[in-house]
Amino acid sequence: MKRLFLLTALTLSSLVSSGCAKEDRPAHNYTVYIDPNFGDHTAEVMEALTTWEGAVAQYSATSPMSYPNNPAANLTFTTIIAYKYCNEWCKDIITIHPATAAIVQTMADDDGYGAENDIIGITFRKYVDDFVLGHWEFSNIYIADDLTGIFTFKTARHEIGHALGLMHKPIGIMTPEIPEQTPEITQEDVDQYFFLR
Repeated sequence: MKRLFLLTALTLSSLVSSGCAKEDRPAHNYTVYIDPNFGDHTAEVMEALTTWEGAVAQYSATSPMSYPNNPAANLTFTTIIAYKYCNEWCKDIITIHPATAAIVQTMADDDGYGAENDIIGITFRKYVDDFVLGHWEFSNIYIADDLTGIFTFKTARHEIGHALGLMHKPIGIMTPEIPEQTPEITQEDVDQYFFLR
């Protein structure tokens, strides 16, 4: 059985890299549980999900990594506002939770990403590619809850990219530094999405 546990963190000022093995073939249909404790910031998290769906649909025809009638061009998030945490046997599920900035930083410190003290989002992603069990994956995302609306949106959009299997890149929304992120999801971001599928 091949297993990989991928941890990624978003920072305001540091470059943190992550990677995916070749066996990782992420899904294109996910059930997303948004923690109701986001309160007023739930709309920004929902907007980040919708932005990903729209960008994949928009760039699917022009992506050199895609092909006609590619099912991955129909990225779909079924969203449920409820608390859920995945630790095993969650098939194609993403959970998104608010946490204090101190807790997000502690999670990063505990897993070796704590060199910087400004980590505002972190994604724990796990997938299994097994001959008997098949393929399944899940991600638990944590976003600092003391961010303003635009930072919640940008952090959620970036961390959702990690939940989709994307790595940090120097351009697009997958750059680990918010000030360096492009305003929109780019062709390069979507090309990386299709490359994994």
